[in-house]
Amino acid sequence: MGATTRSCVACKKRQSVEGLVRLSVNQSHQIVFSRTEGRGAWVCLKDTCIDRIMAHPQRTARALRCKGIQLNTLKAGIREHLWQQCIALIRTCHRAGLVVSGTQRIAKFNPKDQRTAIIIASNTSVTTVKHFQQTLPYSGLIHAPASAQQLGALIGRGTRCALLVQFAKPSQALIDKLQHLAALR
Repeated sequence: MGATTRSCVACKKRQSVEGLVRLSVNQSHQIVFSRTEGRGAWVCLKDTCIDRIMAHPQRTARALRCKGIQLNTLKAGIREHLWQQCIALIRTCHRAGLVVSGTQRIAKFNPKDQRTAIIIASNTSVTTVKHFQQTLPYSGLIHAPASAQQLGALIGRGTRCALLVQFAKPSQALIDKLQHLAALR
């Protein structure tokens, strides 16, 4: 059975719901990101599509069959929505044993043929980032919108400037969401 697809309200391209976010309107005419509330419209997780619907709010209003919607905080709302999904996925991956934390443990990690990604906290020093790039050049670095304290708290630890995530089926969704989040400017 194939993946569920929807059309982006901005570019009209059909794609998997994994690369889209669903917009709906609550009773006070505010955009919410929910799959359960009322009529919805889908938008790609690309800057161009988000900018397009922000520039032409009537297109989104027509799709949602609602007048007077406010889209001025849409991009920030999408970023926050994606980050909340990432938080849940980081915890799931940690419980599955797919997350290595701590600078020394990450530096000693030797995955052989395994692909990895390193989630970097927003307040990580440039020196530490360069160290990861040199030590694990095959790992993708993804900057998270969280401080080292927040990153550590997600996995029940102290301050963590980085988390190494091993690629596996459960972690692929996390990596995809983080890459979408990093691509939004």
